Amino acid sequence: MSAALGAVPSVGALSVSIAAGDDPSTADADEGDTNGDGMADADDPVRPGSHISLYFSDDIEAAGSSGDAANDALLAKPRDIIEVNGAAVSVSAVRATAAGGSCLNRKATVTLGRAVAAGDTVSVVESGHTFGTGSHKRTVTSASASVTVPAPDRTRPSTSVLGIAERSTPVATFTVTFADAGGFAEGAGGDIGRDSFTFVAASGKGTESTNVISSAPAPTVTAGAKSAVVTVTIGRNLEVGDRLTVKPGQITDAAGNMSTGTSASAIKAQPSPRVSSILMSELKHSAHNSWTVPTSNPFGAPVASGGDTVLHIDAKGSGDAAGAAGNAWSMLFDTASGYNASKATDIDVRVDTRAKRVTVRWVNGPATTADLLAALRGNADFDSRFAARIADCTASLATPLARTAGGRGASGTATNAGRTQFAIEVNFNAYIASVVHDELLEDILAAAARRSKLTNDASGIRFAPAGSDGTEAGGGLDLASPDAVTGPVQKVRYEGTAAVLDRLPAARDLVTILAGAEAASDADADLAGDQARGNVDEVAVGYANDDPNERVAAPSEPTSPPSGPAHDIRGNVAGRIG
Repeated sequence: MSAALGAVPSVGALSVSIAAGDDPSTADADEGDTNGDGMADADDPVRPGSHISLYFSDDIEAAGSSGDAANDALLAKPRDIIEVNGAAVSVSAVRATAAGGSCLNRKATVTLGRAVAAGDTVSVVESGHTFGTGSHKRTVTSASASVTVPAPDRTRPSTSVLGIAERSTPVATFTVTFADAGGFAEGAGGDIGRDSFTFVAASGKGTESTNVISSAPAPTVTAGAKSAVVTVTIGRNLEVGDRLTVKPGQITDAAGNMSTGTSASAIKAQPSPRVSSILMSELKHSAHNSWTVPTSNPFGAPVASGGDTVLHIDAKGSGDAAGAAGNAWSMLFDTASGYNASKATDIDVRVDTRAKRVTVRWVNGPATTADLLAALRGNADFDSRFAARIADCTASLATPLARTAGGRGASGTATNAGRTQFAIEVNFNAYIASVVHDELLEDILAAAARRSKLTNDASGIRFAPAGSDGTEAGGGLDLASPDAVTGPVQKVRYEGTAAVLDRLPAARDLVTILAGAEAASDADADLAGDQARGNVDEVAVGYANDDPNERVAAPSEPTSPPSGPAHDIRGNVAGRIG
């Protein structure tokens, strides 16, 4: 940000990390994410090629377009400090752009004059060159990184076989699934056919003419697909004990590994499957709140001679103000009633973690925007949660701020854009054919809805999260329209997003799932009241005809894993989110 932060002090040499680079001429945002964690950062190992990234411990000046003075000045420095295998290497381009007006540029993408190979060592050597902003520039400590290649993928695609016999609607098919974490090439498995499998009938079942594989069409596989499914049809309906064998080597993954072989027997469809557990994921903070300091505050407009420079505060991605949690924080700007302009500059920054409020008070003395930034960054409680920046990276912040007594207690304007993602996993003790999302989510989110004082439906706790451009954070968990589930599956996963952290379901929330039936009109005379079949809608549907004599009691301990009906469980059951 050039002169903007020239007066904001820090000490010692800059440290630098060498990581994977990306080609500036391409639009591939994931190119530098070589460790596959979803972001390009200093943790990404350097791979063979001609691009590397330098991550500095503090802000550096942004370079302009190729050929201008700022770019040429920055380009000259990496040419002197970057080496490969202990020898100088040419540097043809360097890019350091403060994206989004953040003025917090700490990354430089460097294009080397030649490609580095696996086993090479890229180094930054100490020199008299300095990096930084404005007059605040420092030397850089040495660093090095080895160029590596990913470990070769030698894991063979897995193979599984599922056949469910004695369904309420009989079928004649096995489902064969090939899976590979590295993905398949387009058209993989194109040679799969009936000869890829062997069928052995259960003892005493079928005839010579029906105990055959009648069809097994090859799967349609797109590039990068993680799974491929084949439906194998035999000449009659499945019987318990029928066995299908998949020969090895039927499909090859993108790395050239051939699939394993396996075999499995058809199982009996289980009546009245139950929910065996409900699990909550770790939270992922996907977006963060920020605040704009208004011009009508005790500090006057936090601008300088550079123009309309407005001070911004951003919640950091770590700490207790990250994600949706940051939407609950407020920023307050104040001035002391006993302010004395002739005293030394004193800007007091306080962080109230209970009230989730930051108070910035101008106590005494003259101050510039640089002084204000320094005070904010100098408070450890503030700095661990928030980052202060200005919008105009070229402005000078040396112009004195104009204190105004009339703007006491001015609040920063929040975007309320903080978002936190989560997942809920529901596990069943048997295979199910379909899920009734409205009924299942109503049971799972009952405690969260009560806590949030929202209706427990798609227009309340399950509605889209709200809050942006200064509007208040609110809304629900973005679970109004989950994708349909087509079985056979034993696991159902819901992924949601919240703008208010307290609206999330939580571990130990009590979940009660009542007995359900597929049809409300199908009631049994031997059961009464809430226990009667048909009085409660089902949360999922299995494959077997229900057992009209089965009753299921509630667990004796309320802290036991949650369980409940998926088709026609008799009895109310309860458990807690784990």
